[in-house]
Amino acid sequence: DLLQAAASGFTQYSYAFVQQDAEELEDRDRPTATLMRARAKKLYLRGRDYGLRGLELKHPAFRDELKANPALAVKKLKKEDIPFAYWTALGWAAALSVSRDLFM
Repeated sequence: DLLQAAASGFTQYSYAFVQQDAEELEDRDRPTATLMRARAKKLYLRGRDYGLRGLELKHPAFRDELKANPALAVKKLKKEDIPFAYWTALGWAAALSVSRDLFM
């Protein structure tokens, strides 16, 4: 439960209090907005990592399997894994969305 709360919490916090502020600042203060997007990316990836840790509790080595063969790794997930999978994917996708010129 704590890992799921951390995965969702970091993702939601990053969007609500970091990414949105960065978007509002973009036209007025691009350097600060860029720094805030970098911070948002770190928070999103932290949420993603908590989600992956949660998935590995029931599916050991899930992260390695996901890198090797994503389709096969995801097929192993069950209905009860959906919250972890959702927050993991959302954190990962959000990190990509704010990365513009930042690499993963």
